[in-house]
Amino acid sequence: MRRKTIDEKTILTELHQVPKDRWGEVRTFIRSLQTGRAAAQPVLSGADLIDSELIGIWADRTDIADSQEFARQLRHRAEHRRGKTDVGGH
Repeated sequence: MRRKTIDEKTILTELHQVPKDRWGEVRTFIRSLQTGRAAAQPVLSGADLIDSELIGIWADRTDIADSQEFARQLRHRAEHRRGKTDVGGH
């Protein structure tokens, strides 16, 4: 069986099948290929963070009076878990 030749047109055709709201992930993956870094640990810039929809994620939460204190509590809990690991095995 012959393998299909992959060229720029093929890549663009595939890209256009990816929903536009996921293009940021595609860009991150492409950057990881360019730098040789694993896609699981992409290097993100401040612009990537702004584009990620993380900014303001707690803005409408009525149960969080002080977001900085809430974040401190989350970090503290994560750092002091016993016997539990995250998906990365940490």
